[in-house]
Amino acid sequence: MEVYSGEAKFVQDYFQSKGNDFVIPEYQREFAWQHENVSQLFLDIIFGVKRLELQDTDIVKKEEKSKFLGCIIQWNRKAIANQDYHPSSSNYVDNIREIIDGQQRTSTILLVFVRYYYYFEKSIKDLNRSEEEKLLSRFIKKVIQKSWLFSLFAINVPPKSDKNYRPALIRQEVDLWYKDGTQARYRSPVSSYIYSAIQAISGKSATGQLADIESFDNNTKTVISAINSELEKIDSMEFFALDNSYSILELFGEEFEDDYEDSGFNFLTYIDAKADRGKVLKSIFNNIASLHYLLNYCAFTVISSPTEASALDMFQSLNSSGVQLTALQMLKPNITSDFRVANIEFSGHETSVKINEINSWFNENSKTREKKIKQFYLKFCMLFNGSDSPTSLSLQRTWVQSTYKQHTNRQSNVQATEEYVDLMHSVKTYISMFVIKSRVELNKNISGVFQEYKLLHLEFGEYQLSNECITSLMYLRDASHELHHALLCSFYHKFKITSSKVDADFAFKEFEAVAVACSSIFTLYRIGFYSHPDAFYKRMYENSFCFSEHGALKSSYVIGSLRKEFFRLVREKFGETGIIESFVGAFVKNCRYKKPSNTIVKYILLNYMHRKVACSEIGLLKQSRVGSNVMLPTYWIDENLDSVEHICPQLSATDSNLDYWGSNFISSTKIDDIGNLTLLSTSNNSSISETTNDKYNAYKNLTTAGASSNSQNMVTKNARKSNMQYHLEPIVERLGQWLSDIDDGIDPSNSSSKWDTSFVDKRSNNISKLVIKDLVRKLVVRN
Repeated sequence: MEVYSGEAKFVQDYFQSKGNDFVIPEYQREFAWQHENVSQLFLDIIFGVKRLELQDTDIVKKEEKSKFLGCIIQWNRKAIANQDYHPSSSNYVDNIREIIDGQQRTSTILLVFVRYYYYFEKSIKDLNRSEEEKLLSRFIKKVIQKSWLFSLFAINVPPKSDKNYRPALIRQEVDLWYKDGTQARYRSPVSSYIYSAIQAISGKSATGQLADIESFDNNTKTVISAINSELEKIDSMEFFALDNSYSILELFGEEFEDDYEDSGFNFLTYIDAKADRGKVLKSIFNNIASLHYLLNYCAFTVISSPTEASALDMFQSLNSSGVQLTALQMLKPNITSDFRVANIEFSGHETSVKINEINSWFNENSKTREKKIKQFYLKFCMLFNGSDSPTSLSLQRTWVQSTYKQHTNRQSNVQATEEYVDLMHSVKTYISMFVIKSRVELNKNISGVFQEYKLLHLEFGEYQLSNECITSLMYLRDASHELHHALLCSFYHKFKITSSKVDADFAFKEFEAVAVACSSIFTLYRIGFYSHPDAFYKRMYENSFCFSEHGALKSSYVIGSLRKEFFRLVREKFGETGIIESFVGAFVKNCRYKKPSNTIVKYILLNYMHRKVACSEIGLLKQSRVGSNVMLPTYWIDENLDSVEHICPQLSATDSNLDYWGSNFISSTKIDDIGNLTLLSTSNNSSISETTNDKYNAYKNLTTAGASSNSQNMVTKNARKSNMQYHLEPIVERLGQWLSDIDDGIDPSNSSSKWDTSFVDKRSNNISKLVIKDLVRKLVVRN
């Protein structure tokens, strides 16, 4: 007895095969395709259409230019009453195909058929009353909608009539076939949607209008929306399939061609003569071509089994665990072919070594594999051409092969191949150094030197990064800012491929300057505009200054471009006044506790701590203390500065009885402003109580050598074993003077040293001005 039978079936044959009744077993997962899966399907279709040529025979198109959509495993069996259909009338259900593997693709393509039916319904309305377009309209109604589409997702139920149709697919336990709609049960998302479409199409004869339908299931809605989006993309496609990929005869068939030729029509001439109709007809023809390719040149390998057990065995065998292929491994045949054409041995070549190294890096740890792949494509795609990263293996494969072909299509030897792979290798190395490693690894330092923050040059060795650059990299990593990495990858790549020590030294300094500038741009943009600078960076990447052959990859050009674009946006939003003055208000408004993120607040407070203010008012910054530059990696990871602390406690916004704070801050929004924030260790933050005296004593302990016992035990203990917290000195001075005034009988709200909302405003403005000046200074172009 034959256990398995397998054959290649093109999509139209697959859905029209004898026993065109699909059942999804109840144990299978729910319909779960996403937007990216639909995008990949249409990418394959459009790529396939563009590959077709008019001179290709049908055999060439099917054997050489078709698209394999995967394997379908099905169990062929007899229909079962009360399981597959309502038993009152069983003469229309006999043999069915239970899908063991492939239900996601089968379900999605059925939805594609439904959405194409609606697409062509709309297209007919877009056609005018010219004889050419009337002929096209008749063909769409008679052939495309009725034969190509409706007959594939709707099954006619004897006795035949316009209303006796049912979905071609159901899910066990949820759905039940029956010719009478009142007894039919179509509750699964896909079957329900198809049945609603059948009812709407059947009802059109009475209303004259095809009512659109909507799914009750969010995932199905996502897929339907994705399909609609892909059809719209085909509408706007510049490529024209007619007379490039398809002739009229192949696309429409002999009957249409006879009518077409008898009428003396020529669509190409018609389109050229009528520019206003050209766009409409091109869109329709391109979608007809795409649908034709899906039906006739996209194929499944369909493996059928007479028993469920053998079908499941086959499924398990084909899906056994193992190391998954990467998109780069799938690119190797293309690369080896290019080497073979150039008569160069690929095995043992440096390019082969690098590809193997990247793949080994992906697969060296199964726990980090997906993270590495995700990070790699996030950086590499943005660096290469400013595109978003593909999120599945198939999309990654398509993107890599497409960009590789684009990059190497004019090479006479393997130089472009080497460039492409070398760029990949640079991205991999950068990620392994600064992205994938744990924070503990990256924060590792010996005698103040952070060993992991180095650039590696194959010929000239290790280059230790500066403290300012390291701090910027630490900050950007902790703030989870992604897009700057592509820019830094490009500068690292420039450094790595230098051939002289002088060039390597210069490229190293360029990397450092851009890293610092990235931290400034990110902070200014994130606070000033209260949004992530993703679109800002993407615009810059789309201009290709990251990967350029015309000398644009220089820190002076890049930083100057960042600065120029940033200033333009500031002027556009805030007017033509000075950058500092116009930006301070937005900075104060947006720089609040946890509003952007405490990582950003911490970075701003650290920038502020080392600045001097020529101001006599206590509490802003100590006038007599300039302070050291604390934008150092040791300060960034210092546990004494790892927590953002409210000076006036948050409770004061609701509790008017809280010591001296409440009367000033009750119902105030100033509690969370940057002017009311400072930095402490996590343990100190949680230990200090919220009264004014306790705050004062705790802060004083942390700024005084040899801590006293006037504060909480935890704070005293911490103060005795940690460095003095100089950034707290102006706060201590103001709170001390305020408490002294209160002891002298002055009303707390009348003291000139009171910590109230007006002072927080002043301090917020002061901090903002200092930080903006400092960050803008880092955008000054240095040659």
